[in-house]
Amino acid sequence: MQNWKFQGFIIMTWLNSLNLWTLFSFPKLFGINTFLLRFSYMSGTRLNSAAAFFIQFTLICCVINYFFIFYGDRYKKIIKEYPYSGGRLARNYILITAGSSFFTVMMLFIFHSNGG
Repeated sequence: MQNWKFQGFIIMTWLNSLNLWTLFSFPKLFGINTFLLRFSYMSGTRLNSAAAFFIQFTLICCVINYFFIFYGDRYKKIIKEYPYSGGRLARNYILITAGSSFFTVMMLFIFHSNGG
């Protein structure tokens, strides 16, 4: 992969992982557990949380992005079909992803700090 491909791949994977995490975390506000895996190797540690996030969200998005966009140069079809918009779509996607993730974190913090 060329440098721009790798950077785009990493950014897309990270943003998609945050979106997937947000979708799975929001039902937790209503007491519904949607997470697929529980790690007990280092229970309650940040390393444990990071490993769970990587396996449940980042790894899945990494594989999907690779096979749907970069495998077999499929990105060339996407470039031909969708014209360049000066980065506006990417900026909006980043802002919406960051905003929804931040909102979810704040809501989880508020509800879980009040014993809910």
